[in-house]
Amino acid sequence: MGALAFGAGFGVSKGSHHTRLVSATAMQPASGIIRVTYQGGDDAAKVNQLIVVVTDSEGTSYIHSLGKRGNTTPLQTGSTVSITGRFIGKDHVVATALYMDGSGKEILNVYI
Repeated sequence: MGALAFGAGFGVSKGSHHTRLVSATAMQPASGIIRVTYQGGDDAAKVNQLIVVVTDSEGTSYIHSLGKRGNTTPLQTGSTVSITGRFIGKDHVVATALYMDGSGKEILNVYI
């Protein structure tokens, strides 16, 4: 049952006129597990946290993060979070990159 999804965040972040580009992927290697990987990108040096929200087909949300808000060290490209839950139907995966300047951008919004 391996499903894979890819997303990239493009756009103008709050308080900035700069288009930022980073991405994340999501996959479901087995029933009950969704894995999200931060892929980095042109602006990876400016990202210090990734917030991942997975909502299962019954409406239960699971929230996890990688990195730490306020950190001056960028989130490491390739960082992965595995979320265990009741993932048996169409599950909604949203990942938001948080930047060191305090802005944030949704970089993944898919159903698996």
